[in-house]
Amino acid sequence: MVIAVVGVGLPLAVSQLLPPNTSGPTSPVVPLLLIAFLGALAGSVAPSLRGWALTALWVVAGAALVLAAWTDLVLNVSPSIATVDAWRDAAFIAIVGAVLVVTAGFAAAAAVRRRGPAGRGPRVVAAAVVAVSAVCVAGAGLTAVGFSRTGIVLQDDLRRVTVVATEAGIEVTPATLTGVEYHVVYESTTGRSRTLAVVMPLRADDGAARAVTASEAEAWIAGDWAALGPPFVSAVTSITIAPGERRYGGSLRVVPSPDGTGGVLWYASEPGALRPWPPGSDEGPAAEPAPWPIDDHVVVPVAGD
Repeated sequence: MVIAVVGVGLPLAVSQLLPPNTSGPTSPVVPLLLIAFLGALAGSVAPSLRGWALTALWVVAGAALVLAAWTDLVLNVSPSIATVDAWRDAAFIAIVGAVLVVTAGFAAAAAVRRRGPAGRGPRVVAAAVVAVSAVCVAGAGLTAVGFSRTGIVLQDDLRRVTVVATEAGIEVTPATLTGVEYHVVYESTTGRSRTLAVVMPLRADDGAARAVTASEAEAWIAGDWAALGPPFVSAVTSITIAPGERRYGGSLRVVPSPDGTGGVLWYASEPGALRPWPPGSDEGPAAEPAPWPIDDHVVVPVAGD
């Protein structure tokens, strides 16, 4: 039973140390304490050099299995928005750090049990420790390098759209979009959480997302739902960003508006805030709120291919 707990718990605990898909503040204290505790459990059950070697190697193998589960083949999680090099280095440090912490917990519990690798000299033990440690470091490096080039990390050569909520308003880079695929990164540099939303209706003929016209953008900002129609209510996607956080917002491919005016409408609002439907609107009951009052907005032009 203890072996099963350690076997399942170690990869899950190590996964909390691996680079997340956001840049928000995270604390490694809890997962590190859990890893040390699981190492102590392993040390109390198998207080030997072989037991430590299996535990340390399982930390590395478990991390690789967790990362494999994060790829498109299994879980298809949102990719990390860190640079490839930064993600690789952070993953390597996390795995090696987990090996060190589990070793400390294992050694402490093994010492309490007062049992060790009987019949082995100091040189044999030292050589075995060096060999296992080298394998762990090499495995951590290969894991970090290998998975940094997969879809769980947003690759540096992919086109990005960065939408930043600042105290002065919303800033979007690049200033003009084309019909190619982009990957959206949301960010807040304000001292409070913000909800960032994008409005992109779908074309009736092929279902492709399109830019809003200038008149549609004005109607949306004014809350003139009757002038827009039901498709616009479902054309909104939003994400709430904590202060100082950066998050992945999915892929974006949009075509120009029918009349070539306007663009992609992004706007910001307070989390949880809603605005009422205008009196006499036939888009929804008066008792139901419409999506998010607009504090700041920006319309990014969309050029042809």
